[in-house]
Amino acid sequence: MHLLLFLKGIAVGLIISIPIGPMAIICIRRSLQQGFLHGFATSIGIAIGDCIYASLAGFSVDFVTEQVKEHQHFLHLFGGIVILILGIIFILSDSQESPKINHAASLIKTIYTAILLTISNPVNLLAFVALFSWIKVTETNIVDTMLMVSGVFVSAIVWFTILSLTAVLLRTKLTPKMLHRMNKITGALIILLGIGMIFNLF
Repeated sequence: MHLLLFLKGIAVGLIISIPIGPMAIICIRRSLQQGFLHGFATSIGIAIGDCIYASLAGFSVDFVTEQVKEHQHFLHLFGGIVILILGIIFILSDSQESPKINHAASLIKTIYTAILLTISNPVNLLAFVALFSWIKVTETNIVDTMLMVSGVFVSAIVWFTILSLTAVLLRTKLTPKMLHRMNKITGALIILLGIGMIFNLF
């Protein structure tokens, strides 16, 4: 029974993680520019952010989820603007490969910025609420819910680590000019995702 709940958590995490969104693009970009450790640190941050939302949904924090549903238009707008600004920063930033600063402080900063960016997108919370309601997670006890949230963490960190490793392997075949183009492309994609979030409000 416990294994089944853990596997359900993994399935929910994969449903949330696999679609290519802003955080996947950010993970790939950091891996290309700063190396695997920063890509992996980004994966940890994304997984923690997903767990925060999964916990809110799984433990039936009614006040929080109701507030999110009530203010979802504002939150969509806020998330879209944050992502839009991030894409503009990416396009305007230096596209050269960044120095691989892998000391603890730098990696911790990478983790917490990934957490903040992940939770800045309230769509994930709404998705977790919907998925957990679908599999009736709200009818389970605290231990069962923790198992499912653990599954979400594992699936998120594994998926984004795979993305990071793939990006690092591809980086060896990219010239500086190609890296420059990739920087602009990732920035443009994030801008489009931000615009899409904003236009979905209308």
